[in-house]
Amino acid sequence: MAFKARPIPGPEQATRGEFTIVVELGTPGAAGLPYKIVCRWNTREAFWMASMYDASDRPIVRDIAVRCDEDVLENVIRPYTPPGAVVCRDVTGADRDPDRQGWNKGIRLLYEYEVA
Repeated sequence: MAFKARPIPGPEQATRGEFTIVVELGTPGAAGLPYKIVCRWNTREAFWMASMYDASDRPIVRDIAVRCDEDVLENVIRPYTPPGAVVCRDVTGADRDPDRQGWNKGIRLLYEYEVA
């Protein structure tokens, strides 16, 4: 199986310390469902945290640390999540977590899924 990645638009607004993205997530050819991703900067611990909500605004996951190459949805029961992973990637190759301004410095939030 191969994997494909699609950028999740929005983190370039992150200079405010919090941002919300509403995005349809699903595999190509299948109807995607809308999900809301809320990211906020944790000042005390100095990292980004993500929460994800379904179309009814029910929480799927709350306050998960956003770390490079880790799936935000990894420990969530799958029937409630899109088929795939929401992952932070450093496209510069430096393999670093996003810092306070990191979304503007080569760090991307991606939706990754399997393709046949």
